[in-house]
Amino acid sequence: MVKCRKLENPQEELLLLRNCTDALKVIYWLRNSNPSLISQNILEFDKLVDETLKHIIGQPPTCEERTLAHLPLSMGGLGIPIAAWIAPAAFVFSIGSSWSLQKVSTPRSGFDYFRNYLSTSSLGCLYLCHLLKIIL
Repeated sequence: MVKCRKLENPQEELLLLRNCTDALKVIYWLRNSNPSLISQNILEFDKLVDETLKHIIGQPPTCEERTLAHLPLSMGGLGIPIAAWIAPAAFVFSIGSSWSLQKVSTPRSGFDYFRNYLSTSSLGCLYLCHLLKIIL
């Protein structure tokens, strides 16, 4: 993202920002990574996105502009998710969607971590309750 600033063409920079921070890639990364292990990377990613957006706009984005930038494309945004907001939910959903497979397979650290994560995270418990309603 830092290299795209050298283009000095806001439209091309915005196109690169959108394509390099594609929501599907970010969500895949967050679903397959333990949030506590990559928390620093998540913060760096969000900060880098905001700095690049600041460079493209030419000034720090207002709260409204930042919110609009992170909305999905279908809602008029750029489709760039705020990774820090969705990391816990993405991880919980990923584990929850493969819960039935994990119960029959050999226990592993991810399963144990998930159980501990849910016991300490009210957000995690909320998502698990929602998933169990869907599964059951």
